Amino acid sequence: MTQGRITMNGAPAKNPAVDVNPDSDDVRFDGKKVSLAEERIYLMLNKPPGTDVTRGDRHAKKTVFDVLDPKLHRSVQAVGRLDRGTTGLLLLTNDGELALRLTHPRYGIEKEYYAIGENKPKINHIRMLERGVQLEDGIARATSVRGAEVPKELAPRHSDKPVHALLIVISQGKKRIVRRMCDAIDFPLSRLHRSRIGPIKLGGLRPSQSRDLTPEEVKRLQKAVADMYR
Repeated sequence: MTQGRITMNGAPAKNPAVDVNPDSDDVRFDGKKVSLAEERIYLMLNKPPGTDVTRGDRHAKKTVFDVLDPKLHRSVQAVGRLDRGTTGLLLLTNDGELALRLTHPRYGIEKEYYAIGENKPKINHIRMLERGVQLEDGIARATSVRGAEVPKELAPRHSDKPVHALLIVISQGKKRIVRRMCDAIDFPLSRLHRSRIGPIKLGGLRPSQSRDLTPEEVKRLQKAVADMYR
């Protein structure tokens, strides 16, 4: 997910705990130089459907940066990825070190998703997600899975078909992992929505809305990655 996105003095940053000298080290996140003296910005966005989490892709019709305050476009980067159809919590920051720790597999930061589909999931299939399912790039395992009510704001508006929801928590970072895990148990998704990253919940933020994280929320994120590193 983050391989090659952060470089230090021209080389990929392999150790997220490395010390940085602000006077001599050149740290970049997605090619953009990170100034350690610049004001830190920490945002959350409720990513709307149909948007890409990317910069500079000429094939992207609309990106998450199109729905942010234009003043922030050049100073923040998305923490991780959500595919075009997935909605929900996306964190953005210019704090490259925190972004790396939140997405690096060694820290195992949890992400929580509402996985919604028309097929009714079976108990044994739910248990399979927790034990682990074989994907083409290895075993994928959920931290926890349970049946859940479909939140009103995520329910389909123009369909008479019943839908079912699983609340899935994962700490792995494989590409499109939740969708592929659900396909593996015959639970194809009509909607996928991320509701939590580590200790941070999306709450009542409406689609396309963004806000600054509170100082307390930033401290909780920093504590989460510090605790996981011990």
